[in-house]
Amino acid sequence: MSDELVQALLGSENSPSEELTGVPAVSGDDVVDQLEPEKAEEQVEESEPEKVEAGSFLDTLHAVDIGDEEAYALKIAMQDPDGNQVFKTVGELKDEFKKAQEFNHAAESTQNELAARKAELESQESSFRMAQSDMLQMPQELFEVNARITSTEQHINANQDSMMKENPGGLALMRQELQSLQYQRDNLQQQILNQRESVQQSLRDEQMVQQQRTVAKQTEQMLNLIPEWTDNEVRQKESMSLIEYGVSKGFSQQQMTTITDPNVVKYMRDQMLRDNQLASVKAIDDIPPALRPQTVKQKPTADRAAHNKLIKKATNSRDQRVKADAIVALLSQ
Repeated sequence: MSDELVQALLGSENSPSEELTGVPAVSGDDVVDQLEPEKAEEQVEESEPEKVEAGSFLDTLHAVDIGDEEAYALKIAMQDPDGNQVFKTVGELKDEFKKAQEFNHAAESTQNELAARKAELESQESSFRMAQSDMLQMPQELFEVNARITSTEQHINANQDSMMKENPGGLALMRQELQSLQYQRDNLQQQILNQRESVQQSLRDEQMVQQQRTVAKQTEQMLNLIPEWTDNEVRQKESMSLIEYGVSKGFSQQQMTTITDPNVVKYMRDQMLRDNQLASVKAIDDIPPALRPQTVKQKPTADRAAHNKLIKKATNSRDQRVKADAIVALLSQ
């Protein structure tokens, strides 16, 4: 603010001056604000509302009295891959996001396993190439040694008599060289044999590792299909029963002990349990019903026959004495 404006304001007792032309009207409060800017900024900062940190999605909905179930049931408009508008609930989106995370985690684990397996295969391939190079080099060297042995033997056989007379020391040196070449040949042959056995052992080890991985994977799948087999005792018992069941159905012992597909094992186990259950029910049905006690009819005795005759006579008679005798007979039974 200019000095002229301040003097004008002070001379007019904090009231705008009408005589100043080109000078805007300014109140006394404006002057105070200009003279004490720090105090004015503090008042502005104090008047600002406190910032509230943003919470989670559910916290925001809870603030407006919306529960979890209502929140997850809220529908959101979006487009499908074909460009059509569809509505999905928050719960569905959350489930899809969770599945995507699980899929990405599984894919990442698979990629890591593949990368490790690739590095292992490359290392094995490098070792195999080196061994192969050594094997290719040794046969060539062996071929050269054999050629030198053949040449030396031929030379000795052709000149043995003359060298024995003229140069017996040279003949002895040539025989020593021949013996040295034979030792070298034997060593090369042994090295080739050792290399072949090493390569074959590596192949057997690799096959064993692959077999163990396959068995572990099949076992995991089988335990997922048959959770009861997590108990080793139950698994061994039912496995023996399953082999016997398969043999009874026409399978050989070898076929039953070499089944590797977990789905086939589960199917045969289900059939075995079903047949065993049906057999137990049939065994109960085959039990003969218990005999009910029957009343043994007694044969009429002579007294019984006489009483019956008396009763019949009293029924057909009109004589009261005869009827009285029949009543006495009935009471005496």
